[in-house]
Amino acid sequence: MISSINDSSTAQQLRPTTPPPPPRSQQSALTNEQTHTLQSILEQYDPESLSSEDATSIVEQLKSEGIAPGKALEDAMSSAGFDAKQIGELAGLGEGRPQRPLPSTATFEVIA
Repeated sequence: MISSINDSSTAQQLRPTTPPPPPRSQQSALTNEQTHTLQSILEQYDPESLSSEDATSIVEQLKSEGIAPGKALEDAMSSAGFDAKQIGELAGLGEGRPQRPLPSTATFEVIA
């Protein structure tokens, strides 16, 4: 037979002592390192002439650096002169999956 744990010291050991950190997308601000990384990424592009390839590259770089979408990212991008919503749309993020350009080595074969 299994009995319940009534010992309060054992019950306390099972409880986390600190709450878990919020998910990255809910963080209220970017860290200094994330802000610096974002600036390094964005300085490679002209906000007035972004292509879908540029936007996809920005999104992929942000993802690889662990910078999640959210209000903090949107605000930081806006401060740098970029529209996060436009970048997302150009990268195809609102359409289910991001569109990725085919590599220059891609070939196609027509099968009749």
